[in-house]
Amino acid sequence: MSADAELSTILNRRQQINEALDNGQSVKPTFKVVNIYTEFHEFSRKEIKDYQATFSNIENLNDSKQQDQVTIAK
Repeated sequence: MSADAELSTILNRRQQINEALDNGQSVKPTFKVVNIYTEFHEFSRKEIKDYQATFSNIENLNDSKQQDQVTIAK
């Protein structure tokens, strides 16, 4: 799918959601399954796993810092 067609599809979906919400209708979310290894073909599987581990560690550190700040605020 070309970039223009993909963008057009996304914008049309967004417009349909906005119109449905304006009319008081509920909108079901849609999810797109993406294989991370094929999405980022410029990286090897090992590199992607290393990045995921690094980001996970950073996220865990940030979560623990936020918990500490909440504890201090109380």
